[in-house]
Amino acid sequence: RTRVTDIAQRVAKLKWQWAGHIARRTVGRWGLKVLEWRPRNGKRSEGRPPTRWTDDIRRVAGSRWRQAAWT
Repeated sequence: RTRVTDIAQRVAKLKWQWAGHIARRTVGRWGLKVLEWRPRNGKRSEGRPPTRWTDDIRRVAGSRWRQAAWT
């Protein structure tokens, strides 16, 4: 073994750490507001909607990701 951390595992770990950090924040903080913000600017672009940061978290943990990230 080369003792090199797999980048995908490192990114996933950091993403879950950030999710836990955000989940523990109070409701009125800007970090949580930015995370849940959905832009509304008239026309939508063609094609598949862009993947958001929370889409990956919700895919793994479900809609109750904040409770999962809290632990």
